[in-house]
Parts: sequence; C-alpha cells; structure tokens
Amino acid sequence: MTSWTPQPTALQEILQTIHESTDTRNAAVQRTITHKLNNFTRAPDYVAYLAYILSSLPQEEDRIRTIAGYLLKNNARLILRASPDVLTFAKSAVLVAFNDPSIMIRNAAAQDIVAFLGILEPRNWPECLQQLVHMLDAPNVDQQEAAFNVLERACEDYPRKLDVEINGTWPLEYMIPKFIVLSEHPNAKMRAHAIACLSYFVPIGCQSLFAHIDTFIACLFKRASDEDSAVRKHVCQALVLLLASRPEKLMPEMGNVAEYMLYSTKDKHENVALEACEFWLTFAEDPDLAPYLHPLLAKVAPVLLDCMVYSEDDLLWLQGDDEDAAVPDKDTDIKPRHYGGKAHGFERDANGDDGSQKRVGAYGEELDEGEDEDYDDLDDEDFADEMSTEWNLRKCAAAALDVLAVRFGADLLNVLLEPLKTKLWSDDWLQRESGILALGAMAEGPEPVTWESQGSESDRRSAGCIDAIEPHLPTLVPYLINTLNDPK
Repeated sequence: MTSWTPQPTALQEILQTIHESTDTRNAAVQRTITHKLNNFTRAPDYVAYLAYILSSLPQEEDRIRTIAGYLLKNNARLILRASPDVLTFAKSAVLVAFNDPSIMIRNAAAQDIVAFLGILEPRNWPECLQQLVHMLDAPNVDQQEAAFNVLERACEDYPRKLDVEINGTWPLEYMIPKFIVLSEHPNAKMRAHAIACLSYFVPIGCQSLFAHIDTFIACLFKRASDEDSAVRKHVCQALVLLLASRPEKLMPEMGNVAEYMLYSTKDKHENVALEACEFWLTFAEDPDLAPYLHPLLAKVAPVLLDCMVYSEDDLLWLQGDDEDAAVPDKDTDIKPRHYGGKAHGFERDANGDDGSQKRVGAYGEELDEGEDEDYDDLDDEDFADEMSTEWNLRKCAAAALDVLAVRFGADLLNVLLEPLKTKLWSDDWLQRESGILALGAMAEGPEPVTWESQGSESDRRSAGCIDAIEPHLPTLVPYLINTLNDPK
C-alpha cells in the first residue's frame, strides 16, 4: 500500500503486549501493560503497527486484531505527528480492514475511520468520503449499512467539517440528495441512517440541505408512520431540530405536525416518545412561538401529564425503596430535583461537536445503543444514581410542563385542573406521585405574567401557575403534608 513496512521485532513486542492485556485478572500485569502501551505511543510509527495488526494479520485471533483497532482509535491523534508514509499506510489499512470478512474487525475499523476523519477532516481524506458514499450503492446490504453507519457517526460528531468545499466541489451537494433518496430504502436501518444523517445538518444552517428543505420535510412526512421505531425516532428528532432552527417551514403544516407529535409522544417505544416530547419542550422554550403553541395547550398539557408517570424501567431501580420506611432518609434521598429547561438536544460547539460522553468498553471501544454494558462494577446505589440522572420521558415531560407554566401561567392550570385532581386523588400511587411532581413543575415564579405580555424574556421567565394555584392551597397543603406519611 505504501513504502512503510513493520519491523519484525517491534511488531512482535506490540503483539505480545496486546496478548498479555487479555489477562484482566492480574492487576499487576495490567499496570505493566498500561505502562508499556503508554511507552509505545512515543514511537513515531505506532499507529501504523496497530493498523497493520488490524488489517494484515488474518492468522491472529479476531479479538487481538480488534483490540489493536480500539487502541488505534484511542491513539488516533498521533497521526497528526506521523510521517507521510505512516499516515498513508494507516489510512489505507483501516479502509482495507473495513472490508474484512469479520464483523468485529469491520466494527473496529469503522470507529477508526470516524476518528481519523474527524482529526484529519474530510478535506484531507476525500478518498475515504468517496469510498463511503460509493458503498451506499453496493449490492450487499451489509456493506451499505456499514458505510452508512460510519457516515451517520461522522454527520453527528462533526457536521461542519463535512460542509466544506473539497477539490472544487461540495460533497454535501450530492450527498444530501442521495440521503433523501435512501430515506425510502427497503431496509429499515438504511432509512433510519438516511433520516438521521439529514437531521444533523439542520442545526448548523447547512445550505446544501436547505436547498432541498421542502423535499426533506416531505420525506419526513412520508416516513412519519414508518413501521420501524428507529425511523420514527429520527423523524421526530428531525422535526424538533427544524422547529428550533427553521420554525417557519413547519408553521404552515403545524396542525398536522402537532397531531403527529402528540401521537408520537404516546408511542409505546420510549425512545420515540422521548424525541417527540422534546418537540414540546423546544416549542415552549421559544417565546416567539407562544402564539402558535397556546391554542394547542388543551391537547398537549394532558399528554405531558400522563408521560410523567413512572415507567417500568423507573420502577425497576426504585424497587429497593419498597420496604425502607424504618430507614432514615439520607440528604440525597430528599434533595429537590428541578426538571426545568436544560441543554437538551443538539447544542454544539463551533465545530459541530456535541461534547456528549460515548459509552465505552474495556479497551476504549465505543458501544452502540443496542450493545449490552457490564454493570457488574456498579453497586446498587451507584446504579440508582446513574438511573436517576438519566434524561428520560418523565423528566422531559416535567421540564416541558415547567416551561409551559412559565409561559402560560393560569391558562395551563385551567387546562390541567381536572386531570390533576383525578391523579392526586387516585387509588394508584403512581398516578398520585405524577400529580405531585406536576404541581412542583408548575408552581414556579412569584408574579402572574400572561404569555401575551410585552415584558422582557427574564420577566416572562418569572411567571408560573402559583397565583392560579393559590386559591387551592387550603386543600393542597393538608393533602401534601398528609402525603409525607405515604408508604411510597
């Protein structure tokens, strides 16, 4: 591939270290291995050796080659100081490994490609981008999907780096139409990748996408009732991003969009429902959209209220609290939680990176959403803490209700008064708990300010339902005090 070739002694030393790293039972060995791996990074051609092991040693176990691939991803920034020969070899080698018969090798190579593309930038590795786009037309669906998976990761992690001119052309000018066509692919995973890739270019104001904005929106409407939940999730995600960036494109169809998002907020798949719920939080947070949201309050607010009931997953990590009435509460047990506006969604830095933490495995490999993660190292308390801080449908709905209360005050309470009464006096503790959570989310702010007010945004942010709730306090306060004795 290039003039670079490995030195047998150095190759053997690195290989031996990788083999020894699989003995995870011996802490002393692991410390030695870590020290040796750190020393290897000083070698100017270390990345080439890792790329060589990944791509050119079929006689080695897939696990060993895969570890080399993950080490390459973790040390990808070393390519910035590599010689031209080493850089050329490493780039060529990961593309070769991306076509390996082993899915483990292909997955490791895919992560290397995403890392290399982000560091080098597509403008400095156009042949990789061309190969990935070309593979979208491969006769093998597995190859198509593998290429699209890499492209989606790149579109998500650094969309601005893709929105550039390369050798006199703008790749997105042909990639965007290609993605739109592939949104109707017979394979559901391909459709999901296509919608996801398109959506990631919305927040950055990508002109190549906005040139096809009407076609893109029409494509979303076509896929709105897709049988695959991942496709529907990405449709909802795209509509949220459009609402935040180009709301004027949705307003003519807001009636239909609102009905769809209400329907999706009740989807049996929580990942779809959560993305749809983000739509209402985004809608409520924009004061300029209040006149469009106000007529929808009567439909939206009760749905959000229903979404605040603990889910089955929530209950799993709450089970340990069932019989703890005799155990004194810790400060962390009674710490108040505020589900107000947050940096949810796709706020990014100047490069389009979202800064989110990826899930990683033992060798730094990034885990996909569907992969199992080993929770054996977490004790029950750590697991509960992790679950309690995870953004989910319940918290998103509470945050949306919070912002709606700030935005619309008494108008929101008028809509929710009867549903709240039903929940607060329900025989089902789950319903009662969600009603109490809703009261807390709604009762913010000392001054009644209507949504039509011409005051500043900070004035409007001080509004809430508290004045509208005040007449009901003689009933609510005894109720809440009594509920302090509830066994749950």
